[in-house]
Amino acid sequence: MRSLSVAGITAHVVSAGSTPTVEFTTGGVITEIRPGEYVFNDLNNARLGDCTEDQIALFVAGTVVSDWVPDQVILDVGTKALSREGSPEHGYGGIAGTTAVLAKLNEYHGFLPLPPGDFRPGVGTVLPVVPNHVCPVVVNFEEYIVTDSTGTSLERWPVDARGFLS
Repeated sequence: MRSLSVAGITAHVVSAGSTPTVEFTTGGVITEIRPGEYVFNDLNNARLGDCTEDQIALFVAGTVVSDWVPDQVILDVGTKALSREGSPEHGYGGIAGTTAVLAKLNEYHGFLPLPPGDFRPGVGTVLPVVPNHVCPVVVNFEEYIVTDSTGTSLERWPVDARGFLS
C-alpha cells in the first residue's frame, strides 16, 4: 500500500481472497474479503488454527465398500471426490469425530487404516469424510445435501459451478 501511495495511486478497494487472511481485515488496510473456505472450513484450516474441527461444515459421504483387510477399510471416495490434495504425513482426508485419516487414494477409493482396538465400520457404513481442502471438492458434485447436526436432510443446494475448476 505504501508503494502505491508513494506513486500517487489511491487504492479504494484492497481485496484479500483467502480464509487465513480474514483475521487481517481488522487492521484497516483490507477493505474487501473473498474467503472461499470460510463458509465450510476444512482440515487444512483446522491444522492452521483458523477453526476447530467441530466448526468444519462440509463432509463427503463415504461408504465402506470393503473390510476384508484386518487393519483397514476401503471407502468409495477417491481423488474424483476429494482431489489429490493431501500428503502421506497428514493423509488425504479425515473421518469426522475420529483421528482416522485416509492414508492413500486412487481415483474411486480411499484406504483407511484402522489401529488395533479402534472403531471398525462394516461394509455399507457411511462415514463423514472431511476434506483436507474444500475448494477442489465443492465443484466435484452436482448438489450439496444440507443437514442439521443430527444428520437429518433439510434441503438440497445445486452447485452451479460444477466442473469449472481448472
